[in-house]
Amino acid sequence: DGMASFSVLFLIGAGYNLKNNAHVRVDVIYQRFNRKLKAWIDLTGSLIFLILGCYLVIKSSIPFVEASW
Repeated sequence: DGMASFSVLFLIGAGYNLKNNAHVRVDVIYQRFNRKLKAWIDLTGSLIFLILGCYLVIKSSIPFVEASW
């Protein structure tokens, strides 16, 4: 299935980018912040997208769970 393959590749790429701190940010603004604020922004952004991703996975899987119940 193409969507499953895409999902696996996306998750591998996302994990690699988070590990190597290679995710996209607006460096024009970001470079002016101190180290502590950068760390806080990185943590907050990661948590927001993690929670949003979990929500979308759960929401999209509910019909499949209901159908198999």
